[in-house]
Order: sequence, then C-alpha cells, then structure tokens
Amino acid sequence: MKHVLVLLVVIAVAAAVIGCDDDEKWMIGECLECQCDPAFCGGDLASREDVLELMEAAYGHRNPDYYDALLDSNFHFYFTEGDMAVGMPQLWDRATELTTVSSLMNGYPSHRSLFLDIRAEEGIVWTEFNPASAPTETWYSATLYYEFRIEVDPNVYVPPPGARAVFTVRDAGPAGNHAHHWQLVEMHDLGASSVNAASSSATQPVTWGYVKALFVEDGCLSCVCNPAMCPSDHNLAVKDHVLKNIEDAYNQRRIDLYDALLDPSFTFFFGDQNFDQWDRTTEKDVNTKLLDVNYAPLPAQSISLDIVTGNKVTWTEITPASAPSERWFQATLFYDFDIEIAPNTYIPEPGSKAVFTIRDTGPDDEYAHHWQLVEMRDLGGLSRQALSAASEVSSWAKVKGLYR
Repeated sequence: MKHVLVLLVVIAVAAAVIGCDDDEKWMIGECLECQCDPAFCGGDLASREDVLELMEAAYGHRNPDYYDALLDSNFHFYFTEGDMAVGMPQLWDRATELTTVSSLMNGYPSHRSLFLDIRAEEGIVWTEFNPASAPTETWYSATLYYEFRIEVDPNVYVPPPGARAVFTVRDAGPAGNHAHHWQLVEMHDLGASSVNAASSSATQPVTWGYVKALFVEDGCLSCVCNPAMCPSDHNLAVKDHVLKNIEDAYNQRRIDLYDALLDPSFTFFFGDQNFDQWDRTTEKDVNTKLLDVNYAPLPAQSISLDIVTGNKVTWTEITPASAPSERWFQATLFYDFDIEIAPNTYIPEPGSKAVFTIRDTGPDDEYAHHWQLVEMRDLGGLSRQALSAASEVSSWAKVKGLYR
C-alpha cells in the first residue's frame, strides 16, 4: 500500500508539471506564475522588455498595481493626430493615466473580455536618445504594433489593422538586487494610417487612446477644463490650447505666452459693430503694459482671467473673406476677470462674451498643427451699472484701452 501511495504522488506531480506551460512558471505548493507574482511577468523591471511584459500582464489580469509599478513619475501619454482632430487632448499626465486605466481595468464584470498584445515576437529594436527635457539622461524608444479587444457593452473595441505605438523607457535604478529599474516615461499612440469600419456594426476599430478616454472620470478631455491635459511647453498643437494660453498669459503675467499665440495678421475688434479696432502691434503693446506689474504710470496690482469653457469648446468652421482659401475656426465664450488698477477694481459686465477666431499656421518643427489667434472680438455684456464705488464694471476692451 505504501508503494502504491508513493507511486500515485509521483504520477500526480508529473502530470501537473507536464500539463503546465514553461511560460506559466508554475510549481506545486508555491506561486511562481505571473498571475499571483509580478516578478514572473517583468515585475522587477530589470530589463527594458520587462516594462512591456508587465503592461500586458496588467491588462490581462486587470491589475492596476502592476500598471502603477511600471509608470515613471514623469510619465505622459500622447494621443494620435487623428484623435486630437476630433477633440481629444494632445496628452495627459501620470495621474490621469493611472486613474483612467485603473477604471478601465476595474470597470468590467468578470465575463467581459480585456485583452492586450504588444507584438514583440519579431524582436524589439530600442533606439537611444537624449531627451530635451532631461539632456543628461539616456532614454530608449521602441515602435511596436499592438492589438487589443475590449468589450464595453454593446460594443467591442479593437484597433485598426497596423496600429502602432512608441514606448519610451528610462532607467530609474538601481533597485533592490538589480542594477537597473526601467519604467515607462512616455507612450505615443500612433494608431494606423487608416481606420476602416469592421464587418460587424458592434465592433469598432479605434485607437488605444480613444478607449482610455472612455474612462476619464469627469468627462473633461480638454486642457481648458483639466490641467492634466495641458502640455508643459504651452504648445499650440490643439485649438483649445490657444484659450488656455491666453488665460495663463494673464494669470501668470507672461507676455511671451501672449506674443506666441498671436497670428501675424491678428486684429482686435471693439463690439459687433466694429466701433474700433487695432492690429497685432498695438495688441502686444497694450498687453505688455497691462501684464507688467511695474509699468508706470498705471501698474495693475492683480490680474485674474477666466474664459468660461465648460468641459468642451465648440469651434465653428468659417471661410474668411480676407483669406477665402483658408479655414478658420470661431468660438463665442463668456469671460470673467478681476483686474486691480488702483484705485479701482475692474470687473466685466454681466454676460460679457468675446469671439475668438483661430487659424492653423502649422505644421511647425514638432507638431502637425500650430493654432494662433487671428481675430478677437469683444462683445461686452448686458449692463453698464457700477456695483460699488470701488468696483468699476467694464469690458475687456475698455481695460486694454487704458494702456493704448
């Protein structure tokens, strides 16, 4: 009987070992597989390839902790040009990436599928470079095809054929017993050259960024309503960036930002009846004086500006009479400001609005689009009654006019 029992144990162990793939790294009585120990799916991040392995495991096992571990503290995700053209941001930061992907992973009932495959079967070619944001460091990028299948009832999202992304890693090591600790510092979604509808109406070919954006918590995907979507370099690659840069120019008192967003043919208009107007040179001059806290004889002690956008700006395409071969875009928005110029504090009339008109002067050295403000028309508000002796109800144009 003793011999029979030993034989049965040996057979059971042999069957378990034979029935398990080497890739699963499984052993009886001990967790040696990726599902329960990230060290077996690149969790130690000792090599560049570990980053990609752990990303696949994070999606496959719906484990946000894996994903958190592989993201660098300065991580940014970049959307495709096509996504930006339909209202997606240019990029977002680590906090937004982790929150969004965590919601994606946790938001599915167990019967829904979540599958990701970063196609590295033919080898990974890493290209080293010194990033402008950290010139003393060496980062590595690899461009790889990807596939996914994500069910969000009633749709099944898949990437278009040939979808690719650029994965950029940096060494944040050493860590523990390893000389290197690689983390994902940037991911650029390239999508594919074309997006063709799939055969089933319930199956939608979309980009990786598009799927992530479905899980943004507050629904705001624009820099104007969510600072996490704003580029640190204040570029003008997206229409909404023009509005955010106007706000930043005023609130941070930076004439360089304002100068950069003005088109060479910029014109400022007073009211909808063209009571008065001026050109770019005058616009820059008046704002240079207004934003200079030390400007004499009329320094502005404090400046606060808010262009009221909500979660989305609706841009209307127009064909300008002055440039009939071009396409310009307009948005009419309420604004609010509080500008202290002793002895008064200037505030706008209730319901004050302005029309912002932009045109694309791109591409530039880095981005496919470069939006600039070509016209601004101050429409003012509904009332001209002063609220108090210390507050003067005015318009944006009238405040600027003090410095003309």
